[in-house]
Amino acid sequence: MTSEKDETSTNPTTLTTQLITDTPSPGWPMGTYGLPMTDTGCPHGEGLAWQSGKRFQETEDYNPSNDWSPILHFLPRWYEVSYMEQHFCIKTEIPGTYDWPAGSYCVFKYGDNCPNGMLSGSISWDDENDYNDNYKEGTVPEGVYNQDTLIYYCCMTDGDVSQPITLPTQNPFYLFPYNSEQCQTVQGMTATQEYFAWDQDSWEGFASQGRHPYKIMDGGKLKISYCYYTEK
Repeated sequence: MTSEKDETSTNPTTLTTQLITDTPSPGWPMGTYGLPMTDTGCPHGEGLAWQSGKRFQETEDYNPSNDWSPILHFLPRWYEVSYMEQHFCIKTEIPGTYDWPAGSYCVFKYGDNCPNGMLSGSISWDDENDYNDNYKEGTVPEGVYNQDTLIYYCCMTDGDVSQPITLPTQNPFYLFPYNSEQCQTVQGMTATQEYFAWDQDSWEGFASQGRHPYKIMDGGKLKISYCYYTEK
């Protein structure tokens, strides 16, 4: 049994931290936070830098049964029935042109405080107990990364999910839905509902706290919903 590998791990799926610095036009809200990485990488051309990182999770090994939606815009090799690699795009600098708009959605937490108007919470994973190979590298959300995984989120909870909000449309991106599977409407973007279900080591899994993305425990699996946005 191991706890956490050093960030210089030789695991063949290792991802080197990337810094993306295209600077044409500003667009993303103020604050520090993170988004799930899509199969097109981190947003670019938005006037800011994104740091990238990942968390490898070894899920239940006995009759492994991770499950996911028929369409899932994660990079290939991110996931299998017995493991999951969460990849992150992290905004590490506060400047932006506006606050996150009122709505019903979540992002990853980075730093001590959530962006203005957002509330914090966490989700915990019960990863494999025996011969656990969990590790992290690069820039990751606030959390606890050892034999199990705990990640913090920031959620906007005071708006109407069907009332369009304005965010950059140049690149595809993920947001997490809050309180239901329904995706927050984003002006000029089409939303696709997706999910990933982690097979937990114990049937009950671990309790989650505060405000966090919509999730359910389904047959011993921790199922988290994702909203994938592309320009109309």
